Amino acid sequence: MIKSVFISGASGNLGRAVSAKFLNQGYQVTAVVGPRDDVNFISNKNLFVDTVDLSIETDAINSLKNIIDRYGPFSFAVFTVGGFNMGGFPGTGIGDIQKMIQLNFETAYTSARVFFKHFKEKNTRGRMILIGARPGLNPYQASEMVAYGLSKSLIFGLADIINASGKDHGIDAAVIVPSIINTPANRKAMPDADFSDWVKPDHLAENIYFLSTVAGRELKSKVFKVYGNS
Repeated sequence: MIKSVFISGASGNLGRAVSAKFLNQGYQVTAVVGPRDDVNFISNKNLFVDTVDLSIETDAINSLKNIIDRYGPFSFAVFTVGGFNMGGFPGTGIGDIQKMIQLNFETAYTSARVFFKHFKEKNTRGRMILIGARPGLNPYQASEMVAYGLSKSLIFGLADIINASGKDHGIDAAVIVPSIINTPANRKAMPDADFSDWVKPDHLAENIYFLSTVAGRELKSKVFKVYGNS
């Protein structure tokens, strides 16, 4: 039977790389993209794409439940929805922080709740992959990206809560922590940086895929730093 994986934010730079990796490994990929995203980002008979606004909690929950009913069951889910912005402490307002929290944390939190219940109901040894960031681990590196760093710091607490809640049910979460992902948006935001030191989306996808394998699931650490040369 073909294996299935769920990926949110699938048309983004990281989501596209993760989707391609699992498709190349023979998986059925159920992908979620945002309302303004490209639903035709990859053409593959084993790719199924739905449009969901994960920032609207009630709509997101209902849509994800329907997706699970149609394409599940799942034992592995990857939540790549997120965004980035620059801004130091004096210039960062509450509105900036709220936008980043909604995009980087709330979308993951809502998705994780739905999949946690799904794994538990199906008595499945389920794993969720969350996307962290180095500024979320080290506040000193968030001084010029305050809203982004604060929003990503919440991801680590979410993973801890999932692991504490799921330890008796075989359910866990792991956080992949890139330094800076080599994407067009990040290159535009930091044009003077050395892009060659940044982590490529394909390399992150390789690590995420490994965490879905039998050997990968034996890893006990729940935070995996993928920093490249930076």
